[in-house]
Amino acid sequence: MDADDKELQLQVQSEIAEILPDSTDETFEGLSLAPQEVLFAFKLVELNDNIEAYKLSYGVSDYKKCLTQGSKLAKKKNIVEACKRLREAIWQRAQEILPITLLQDIESIRNLDILDYYEADGTARMLDAIPAEKRKLINNVNRMVNSKTGESYLLFDLPNKNTVTKTLLDLIKVRAETGSNREDTNTMGEAQAKINEIFGNIGVQKNESV
Repeated sequence: MDADDKELQLQVQSEIAEILPDSTDETFEGLSLAPQEVLFAFKLVELNDNIEAYKLSYGVSDYKKCLTQGSKLAKKKNIVEACKRLREAIWQRAQEILPITLLQDIESIRNLDILDYYEADGTARMLDAIPAEKRKLINNVNRMVNSKTGESYLLFDLPNKNTVTKTLLDLIKVRAETGSNREDTNTMGEAQAKINEIFGNIGVQKNESV
């Protein structure tokens, strides 16, 4: 590893350590990833976007190259494993420092199963057939019309489970910035506004303080 790679490795480790202070080395143990690949995996988990992750990790602005190389790299076996480990490590970190009430709601989105809302053929379930706890995740019920057949059907507006890791990262950062701990019950206006913004973006409004 040359001097530039070592410098990049330290920068990457520092960025990840802000979120996972005790897990940086063991998270990637045995994967033999270059520093830029580690950064790509982290950005992919954070942004859920191959193109943007590649752009930020490799300093490439050409869209076509980012699209091609980002998609290729995201399918690499060791990158897939690194992303899996990162998501689990982030979830474990969140369990250590975030309020249980927030984690419960995030967990319900994390485990969202489309078959709780739709039949196997894609037909929406009747609302009274969906458990009350599951119905809480429905932001809106839209009545749509098939332009070809004229038949109407229901479409549920549900939170995007792909945003869960990004949500956790944002909340962990809020926690770090406020310097509060899991047991704090004091109202923190700025942090609370950030949390409501985060949950609003995924369709779930929260009022608890971090």
